[in-house]
Amino acid sequence: MMLTKKSFLKYSLLSVMLLTLFTGCTEGDFDEDATLPHYDIRSLMKEVTEDLITRNPEVEKEIRLNGSVEVKRLQIDNWENELFIFTEADINRPSYVGKYSIDTINIAGGNILLHYVAKEENLTTKEMKVYLSDFHSKPDSLMIRTASENFLNQTTQKMKFIPGKGYSLEGYQNIWLLNPREIFIEVMF
Repeated sequence: MMLTKKSFLKYSLLSVMLLTLFTGCTEGDFDEDATLPHYDIRSLMKEVTEDLITRNPEVEKEIRLNGSVEVKRLQIDNWENELFIFTEADINRPSYVGKYSIDTINIAGGNILLHYVAKEENLTTKEMKVYLSDFHSKPDSLMIRTASENFLNQTTQKMKFIPGKGYSLEGYQNIWLLNPREIFIEVMF
């Protein structure tokens, strides 16, 4: 089934709303002057956002919602909102100190994987993988898995970000008394 432009925009807005719901409950404030215990996603996303605002590239955006697929070429009006899901998955909040285990793994070709795993079930960001060429470089890619559940709602999402190339999000939401929703979004710069 092809989606109309109005439906495409509606599903884009719905996806942002769902993602905001997935990550809407945050714990603690972010102090930009503090020494960060984990990889700094906020600064990376700020830098990426500024670059994308400056370049204003036309992107290819694919949205799959419960089996319906739509692919469009467009320019994103608000990159901060578009990349909000990654910023909100940041684990550098004061209330998160000591709540994530970290493994630093040397992988093929001298690359490094920083692998963070939540130690507590109540944390929304369950896992984060940061692939680096070396400790002083920008990441080659980020992978983040989030999940939350309460008596009315169960959500999961897997996000991937590749600097300079694009990002994807795969999400599932089951709200009590409503049909479950599966969504996949991919944006290529």
